[in-house]
Amino acid sequence: MKKRRPNYTGNGKHKWVVSTIKESDCLLVGGGSDGSKIVADIRTDYSSKEVIANASIISTAPELLAELKLISEHFGQRIVSGQASLWEKERFKYINETISKAEGLEEWD
Repeated sequence: MKKRRPNYTGNGKHKWVVSTIKESDCLLVGGGSDGSKIVADIRTDYSSKEVIANASIISTAPELLAELKLISEHFGQRIVSGQASLWEKERFKYINETISKAEGLEEWD
């Protein structure tokens, strides 16, 4: 099994933004200081609410990942101190699995 290393444009330095190309059928999600580092090119009817929602989720992925890491750290501290509830312990496991998946650290063929 190989392991992937995290390597993504949204490293906290710049937010990802959603944009369109004039008179085109695509949405672009980009990072970098000017949005020029394209991370997703969604070629479809961009007027669809579902497509816009999907592009919005993609564009907020780095921020969501950063927040999950903060929550994981908080739950981890509560577990170590013996103050965590069963629910927090269960969430801690799933949050860390999600972080690993988002960072590409899960094993793959």
